[in-house]
Amino acid sequence: MLNDQHMRLLRGKPIKVGLINVYPWTLGEIDDFGESNYNIFISLLLTNKDKLSEVEGIDKDALSEISDYEAMCGLVLGNKDTERIMLSGLTKTFNTDVSFDAYNGFFIKYNGTSVYLNGLYKDIQKVIEAQNVLNANNKSDFNPANKAAKKMYEKIIERRNKVLKKQKKDKGSSLSDIISVVSTYKDGLNLNNIWDLTVYQLYDHYFRLLIWDDYRVSSIHLPHMDEKDRKKIKHWSLPIKEFF
Repeated sequence: MLNDQHMRLLRGKPIKVGLINVYPWTLGEIDDFGESNYNIFISLLLTNKDKLSEVEGIDKDALSEISDYEAMCGLVLGNKDTERIMLSGLTKTFNTDVSFDAYNGFFIKYNGTSVYLNGLYKDIQKVIEAQNVLNANNKSDFNPANKAAKKMYEKIIERRNKVLKKQKKDKGSSLSDIISVVSTYKDGLNLNNIWDLTVYQLYDHYFRLLIWDDYRVSSIHLPHMDEKDRKKIKHWSLPIKEFF
């Protein structure tokens, strides 16, 4: 579903899932909502019952009988603070009012009809993962032109994976760090205007900085390469989609 959506993600535009438009959040909107609230919202929205089964005290047999969507609704049910965060987050994400009932979970009104999210949940999760750069693959079909490019590419991917691993473990701190880096080193961006970027756009800038930094370092080492590899070196552009 998302194979042809890279440009839409770059533009910061919503992606349609059924009747629902899933809008990306800007960094400023995340800050206004509260970073910790946003992390709770995203974590709940991406509920995976298999991971829940690893939590001590969780009834594994009961989990096996329900879906990820039902598990997420169960985490929300009875907790007014969590319900408030989810309703506010979904209303902002879908740009329309969202309601919750104890029997069927979250729904929106469309032409007077209640549209529940359960049938769209998996696709919504995929969009949210993509918008927040939480679905990056470790494998790639990219074929570097030469040994130097391959080595550089592997180093960049290794750094990318470390960034994403840290992001999953500590989303708030990592996001703030990357905002600081990009606003400092990316031409045209600063701490006054960076807040209009989406998370996906922020990471696109950040990964480009990684690519440039590693290319620059390799260029410095160019005089020390053997003649064969030196002749093969060209100014190359890494497909940025390999990072997402």
